[in-house]
Amino acid sequence: MGIGSVEPMPMLATLNPPQAALRNWAKNLHNTLGSQGVQAASLIVGLGITTETPTYPHMHLDDVAAFHWKLHTERELAEHVLTSA
Repeated sequence: MGIGSVEPMPMLATLNPPQAALRNWAKNLHNTLGSQGVQAASLIVGLGITTETPTYPHMHLDDVAAFHWKLHTERELAEHVLTSA
């Protein structure tokens, strides 16, 4: 899910609302069904994912996978936001 779901960006105006709706849905599922063992979480990505070293803010895909795994195994967070800041 893109950063526009958290911080709307004019250039992504058509993508922001559905991403925000999906984020809201996942958080509601997490809050409502988490006690029954259902895991719903979002990894919100606000940078490039690559195996290269570009000049723009980025993260290696193995590091992104590690955050996915953390959300899956720990089951405590409804979301995690990856940004360069």
